[in-house]
Amino acid sequence: VEFSLTKLIDKNVKPIKYKEVSKYPEVNKDMAFIVNKDVTAQDLMNQIKKSGGRLLTNIDVFDVYTGDNVGENEKSIAFSLTFNDPTKTLNDEEVTTVFNKIINDVETKMNAKLRDK
Repeated sequence: VEFSLTKLIDKNVKPIKYKEVSKYPEVNKDMAFIVNKDVTAQDLMNQIKKSGGRLLTNIDVFDVYTGDNVGENEKSIAFSLTFNDPTKTLNDEEVTTVFNKIINDVETKMNAKLRDK
């Protein structure tokens, strides 16, 4: 392998940002919404992030389902959410408040339904 040091040096490289690992525990919660097939997981993620605020530190899609128990023109998208506060341990009430706000906002703004267990 050959490398051109001149080209590597000339590249604009962004500085590496370091974020300290939180010493406080994370809280993980899952939720799934039933939406029309034309709604993307990214659309829902954007709304969830907006509603979750600073306590929502990570969101992942772990399932997209169509079939039984979901309408013909609908799909279920399931998310795993991670909540954390770098300054303290979160209590159940704080997480539940944010979690319920996410549910309410997604249902009203995205015309979605929270999927029952």
